[in-house]
Amino acid sequence: MQNSTEEVVGPDWFNQSDSFRHSSYFTLVDELSDLVFTIADDGKITFLNRAFERITGWDRIQWILRHFSEILHPEDAVKFAQKISSNEPFELRVLKSDGEYIDVEFCVQSGISHGRKIIGTGRDVSFRKKIQEQLSYEHVYARSIVDSSMDVIIATDKNRQIIEFNTAAENTFGYATTEVIGAPIDLLYADEMQCEEIFEDLERHGHSMREVLNKKKNGDLFISYLSASIIKDENGVRGYMGISRDITDKKKSEEKVQELASLLEIIPDGVIVADFYGHFLYWNKGASDLFKWSADEVKHYKINKLFGMNETSFQKVLHTVLKNDIWSGECSLKDKTGDLHTCLCRVTTVKGFDGIPSSFLFVATDITEKKMMDEQLSKHQRMESLGRLVSSITHDLNNIFTPIIISLDLLKLDVKEPNALDTIEKMRMYLKKGTKLIERVLSYSHGNIHTFQPEIVELHQLICDVFSLMNDSIPKSIVGEVLPDNKNLKVWGDPNLLFQVFMNLLVNALDAMPVGGAMKVIINESFARDCAWVCVSVTDSGMGITPENLDKIFEPFFTTKKKGTGIGLATVNAIVEQHGGFIEVESRVSVGSTFHIYLPEYRDAVASGAKTAADVTRQ
Repeated sequence: MQNSTEEVVGPDWFNQSDSFRHSSYFTLVDELSDLVFTIADDGKITFLNRAFERITGWDRIQWILRHFSEILHPEDAVKFAQKISSNEPFELRVLKSDGEYIDVEFCVQSGISHGRKIIGTGRDVSFRKKIQEQLSYEHVYARSIVDSSMDVIIATDKNRQIIEFNTAAENTFGYATTEVIGAPIDLLYADEMQCEEIFEDLERHGHSMREVLNKKKNGDLFISYLSASIIKDENGVRGYMGISRDITDKKKSEEKVQELASLLEIIPDGVIVADFYGHFLYWNKGASDLFKWSADEVKHYKINKLFGMNETSFQKVLHTVLKNDIWSGECSLKDKTGDLHTCLCRVTTVKGFDGIPSSFLFVATDITEKKMMDEQLSKHQRMESLGRLVSSITHDLNNIFTPIIISLDLLKLDVKEPNALDTIEKMRMYLKKGTKLIERVLSYSHGNIHTFQPEIVELHQLICDVFSLMNDSIPKSIVGEVLPDNKNLKVWGDPNLLFQVFMNLLVNALDAMPVGGAMKVIINESFARDCAWVCVSVTDSGMGITPENLDKIFEPFFTTKKKGTGIGLATVNAIVEQHGGFIEVESRVSVGSTFHIYLPEYRDAVASGAKTAADVTRQ
């Protein structure tokens, strides 16, 4: 229930200041021993600190938005309305949860902004009044009550000489009561000027609440929180009473928190604290550097909305944290510009003094570059493994191909029929091409492309040779054709490498049409980038490529085939770039794909004077 109250009144009371977001002032107000309250223009209570529950026994949640007069004795309701404009302390009777009334001294201010008409404090003076009465009539009984208090209680006469010094005071200051009775109260203060300021407050306001620096008998200094007031009777001021508590350890803890906060500002990780509703309470410099939002900007957002996180997923994370106290995992988080960062996130709870979780702590480490490096390392390792594998396979295949080629050469000596000789020569040529293909794969696996040996290449003939080699592997359900090249276009390139390019493209086209279709190759002259090119378009009517995969098809080892290696198109792209060319791809799912290969055109004489890509490449 405590969290709900803070949610209702906290942002309005503190106006979402930095102090509130760190909860320092709110915690101080909530831990005060005196009642702190606010009342709206209509007389309804809008805020009660924790002291209300201790003083009255009521649950403060139940009194929010109830009329303040309901908690006063009926005879005092009118008196309260009369006294609030005087800005002077006054006493009223307040109803407790057990039905009894207690005397409370109020000090209020009216006409406050932020929608509050009255802001005030209240102190239970029933105990003080009993002490005053029993100091006169039952001093021994009063002494036992004072001594039972865990807080330091000290009383002085009107001349500021100590007349009461309880057991807690003896334990705290190190003095016996007999040593300090009759001594000036200044004895207990390390700063005489501060002591004078307290009595000035008492004379002016009748009470004083502040942190003070005290001095023990052995000279040690400590910090306490003092609540002092004037003791009066019908004859006027009788003396002064103060109740204090040693807060040295608490101050040290706060200093440690400040030191920790300073450390959090210099670490590169994003450190974020948010409440249960996702509102930001803390945002360090590391978070600003990572996500490009300032601490002032993020207070207008909820954490899941700021990072583009799904609400359901966000709630699951919080549920896991509440159940297990911690959650960790990788998240894709957006920065201010919309860029995604892969972050390793750890989320845990921040618990209050009562051990109850009050907020969530998020720590985000940007691992985007590390993930990319890991992927590159993985690819490199696979390439090394492939290289070792291909080296072994190449050696074995060369041992197989070499005797076959020698046998074909010997066979030619015994064969006289022209068609048979032609067939033998073709077999010998394809075996040579196979050997070169194996060598190129080996070279590529080691991170190199086959040594570039350019010459004038007639593309139409080269592609027809590829078709001829593939003729037996083309199903009858697929119609394949190479349209005539009426201009007899030539390129400046390596015929062995180009043979591999079009072999890979046609094999991919066949794989894209498992149930049949059509593929064709068109060779055209094209002008792009202020140069003349030969554009070879390889078209199929197959399954097509999805948009999300279109940008990945030339990456090494990326494949959508069940038995694919992901090397074919990567090799095609590398060879085309080595020739000074480029590739454009068009594809529609269930319609088909077209690969446009732009290669440098070669001309024996350029009558028009136009610059060719081959000229640029040769330069």
